[in-house]
Amino acid sequence: MINPQLEKIFNILKQIKPDQAFIAKSKAQISITPQESEKMRIFSFEGLGLNTAIALSAFSLLFILGTASYVGNKPSTLTRDLNTDILASEVTQIDFQIEIKEAAYFAESAEQIAYALDQISR
Repeated sequence: MINPQLEKIFNILKQIKPDQAFIAKSKAQISITPQESEKMRIFSFEGLGLNTAIALSAFSLLFILGTASYVGNKPSTLTRDLNTDILASEVTQIDFQIEIKEAAYFAESAEQIAYALDQISR
């Protein structure tokens, strides 16, 4: 809980009231200050520097050009890459060669690693 002496200090501080002149001056200062809504500040680009503006412009230009070149491709080129018959024929043409010695080595090394990890964890 709170220390009783500290609680006494907090109660004293709670009773402090600002001077009426200070209240009037603060209200006047706040009412004079221009207020911005949060929605307007989100779309404000005032804080952007020249480098950031150039970078955003370059990115926008690259995005537009990339999109235009993608849309400009022939649909047959895009669908040819996704053709399952062509993919299946490529898979059957791949030469799978797995050597038994390598498989045995990997199995043995996996056992050794598992044993070493088990010893380390103990």
